[in-house]
Amino acid sequence: MHGAAGGAWMWCEGFAARLAEAGLFVAALDLRRRRPDGAEATLADYAAEARAALAALRRPALLVGHSLGGLLAQRLLAEPSVRGAALLVPAPPEGLWWSSLRLATLDPVLARGVARMADGGGGYLGSPPDLAELAALRAALFHPDLPEATALRHLRRLTRESAVAVLEAQAPQPLLPAALLGRPVVAIARAGDRLIPADTVLRTAAFHGADTTLFDGPGHVMMLDLDWRDIADHLLGWAGRLPRLAPAEELAP
Repeated sequence: MHGAAGGAWMWCEGFAARLAEAGLFVAALDLRRRRPDGAEATLADYAAEARAALAALRRPALLVGHSLGGLLAQRLLAEPSVRGAALLVPAPPEGLWWSSLRLATLDPVLARGVARMADGGGGYLGSPPDLAELAALRAALFHPDLPEATALRHLRRLTRESAVAVLEAQAPQPLLPAALLGRPVVAIARAGDRLIPADTVLRTAAFHGADTTLFDGPGHVMMLDLDWRDIADHLLGWAGRLPRLAPAEELAP
């Protein structure tokens, strides 16, 4: 499950294929930002969409959620078909208000660029984009050694996020700890992430009774960054230590 302003395409640049090559059936969800009536989607709408996708799979699932998608994964932990979750720099149970306030104080240009995702102004980056915001986003989302053309290609594919969902994510969330639900969880943090800082991920992991692995670098969008293979392999190692999910296993109707 992708994060704010993202899409299923983020997993299809190699990350999903690496998991599939290891024998896992992989499905990437593409969240719809608007409801059929035209209103902006809520977090509850996203959760309902994800539940429908899980039901269509008719098999047990491990959730992989990035950023806002990590918050969505936490909301789905109690689902009968869910066997566990990998949270990649997830939005936390405490809500994003503290991370957002800290970012606005320490890096107002980056904060303005992030806020643009839900400002109602069309495309995420704007046309033409604000060059200062674009540079700040590029530095925050990807490693500086990622080829510039690749980083810009990814940035151009970002889209507007639901302003309602972003606003809801700022507040404390109605979540149960994974340990209480009996669901294994692993959390992954970035040492230099300015959007979801490492200490925020550590608090999320503590809430769920989960371990945290810290990867170096600043890139928030880790499934598209230089070390995406290392992160995918780390998740495969974690999944391999869980009770096996038989590929043909189906859930009762």
